[in-house]
Amino acid sequence: MGYVRAALTAPPSTRFATVYAVSGNTRRYWELPDPAVLGYTPVDDAELHAEDIAGADLPIDPAAPQAGLYALPEFTLKYLRP
Repeated sequence: MGYVRAALTAPPSTRFATVYAVSGNTRRYWELPDPAVLGYTPVDDAELHAEDIAGADLPIDPAAPQAGLYALPEFTLKYLRP
C-alpha cells in the first residue's frame, strides 16, 4: 500500500504519527516507519538502478546534504533572490 493511502486509512488507534515516507532503499538515511503504525511497507529499492548512476559506488559523505548539490545554499539561493 502506498504511503499516502496508508496515512489516510490508518487504524483509529493511530491518533498522531510523525513518519518519514521513504522507499525501502538499501542506502537510505532515514528509518522506515513501524508497519504497525500506518500499515505501510515500502517495496521500491533504488539499489536496483545503482549500476546505471555514475558515482553510485563512491562512499557517502555524511556531512553532505541529503539532496546532494541541489540542496547547497550556492545552488538554491540564486533562485530565491530577485
